[in-house]
Amino acid sequence: MATLSIDKRSGKTAGYNIQWHEGKKRRTIHLGGKRYAKKTAVRLKEIIEELLYYQRNGITVPGKATEHWLQNAPACIRAKLAKAGLLTVQEAKTCQQLWDEFLKQKTDIKSKTVKAYNECRVHFFKAFAPEESVETITSERLQEWKHSLLKTHAVASVAGYIKNLKAVLKWAVKKEWLPKNPLEGITRGSFVNRDKALSMACCRAAGFGRLEITILATVQRAIDPIIPGLTIVRPPNLAAPIAPLPAIPSPCPAIRSAVAGRFIPALCDVR
Repeated sequence: MATLSIDKRSGKTAGYNIQWHEGKKRRTIHLGGKRYAKKTAVRLKEIIEELLYYQRNGITVPGKATEHWLQNAPACIRAKLAKAGLLTVQEAKTCQQLWDEFLKQKTDIKSKTVKAYNECRVHFFKAFAPEESVETITSERLQEWKHSLLKTHAVASVAGYIKNLKAVLKWAVKKEWLPKNPLEGITRGSFVNRDKALSMACCRAAGFGRLEITILATVQRAIDPIIPGLTIVRPPNLAAPIAPLPAIPSPCPAIRSAVAGRFIPALCDVR
């Protein structure tokens, strides 16, 4: 049987000590009070008693509840159990090893896909250090990573990064480097950039055909009526005069405000 005692220093709880005997030798696992709650110490004591029972009775496969707890326990606790001889723990892989090994076995994919994975990798390492353990890739940190990307990247781009990283982490789970995919439950987002779609919708609502929109997008390289104060200058090779957008009888305020005061080439004779 194991015992649980409170480690007090200067009248304050400094942590918890779990102790047991192996023959004449006493074993101790210490949990810091600032990092671990008492209920964690109580549960770890129960886990230790179960592992001691398995060890003494030659049982190599623990119960499902114990196995689940061990899989989701922090790496430092599993390391303490391994040091005490109660658990065999493989050395955790690093984030650098995760990407290197994943890309190494991707020999049958197109160069475009490799480029997409490498781009995702660059953004991944802006939030995670190469030497960090893969176990530090948590749902919480990935959620923060996603929100950070959305501040500087288009929705569709972020959706692509999440899609590719999800494939990497799924591979890690298959290789048993991770107990579960930390991206599960985190939505990928749309592959359509809303601003671009709205811009096209505004142009169509203004009465311009597909050919006109294509010419504008090609020649000007930036047809975005959502940007305030935008004025598109007539290309020199088009003889059509510059004309303001006509008033649009639309119930949508977004479209009305988007085209108000904008100027684009009148391409009626290009249809």
